[in-house]
Amino acid sequence: MIQRSRSWGGCDVYRWRLPDGRECLVKSLQKRPFWIRLLYGQRALRKEEANLRMLQEEGIRVPYSYGMADANNLFEEYLAGGKVLLSMRHYTDETKPSREFFKKLTDMVFSMHEHNVCHGDFHRANIMILEAGDPCLLDVATARKLTEKSSWLERLLFGIFKRADGFSLARIVESYYPDMIDKRLQALLDREPWYLKIGRWFRHRVYRRIRGKRRRPSAEA
Repeated sequence: MIQRSRSWGGCDVYRWRLPDGRECLVKSLQKRPFWIRLLYGQRALRKEEANLRMLQEEGIRVPYSYGMADANNLFEEYLAGGKVLLSMRHYTDETKPSREFFKKLTDMVFSMHEHNVCHGDFHRANIMILEAGDPCLLDVATARKLTEKSSWLERLLFGIFKRADGFSLARIVESYYPDMIDKRLQALLDREPWYLKIGRWFRHRVYRRIRGKRRRPSAEA
């Protein structure tokens, strides 16, 4: 096991070897309560699998999906050598990710938004630094794509998530390289969504005290 779920609705994460020798990552709801799996977990897992394929089609680097083994288990690409992005306090000026990494990450997010796609839960724990130094987005169950058939509610939610993506991106880049904040990123920083302010307060004052510190894996998809 790579990571045990710290919430009722979350997945346990395993490293698994397929019959052909390839290693993969398994997100499993098998040990979650039955009612959690039916009401929430299985739907979220199906959504993530569909979003992995959608983002791949859009040219966004995400783990490759091998598909659902059953309603409770999703098989994904195992990103050997990948490391989840940590906050600056875990690095020195010599060990922190390169400027090129954040340039690629910024270009990825802006390109994604230009193609009417958003992540919806964009933060460090959902960003991986691949072995080659490129960015990869993780945990994409919240991702959305806007189409001509999208309802007014879907368009409203897309706007909310897109704005949250952008602000979070700018904050992340600023925390490592303040001088990389150009006009595009500064415009995002100047428009912090009110709902992120509320979410940040809840996360720091309530959620972290209840959940405790989460152990971060060295490689995750």
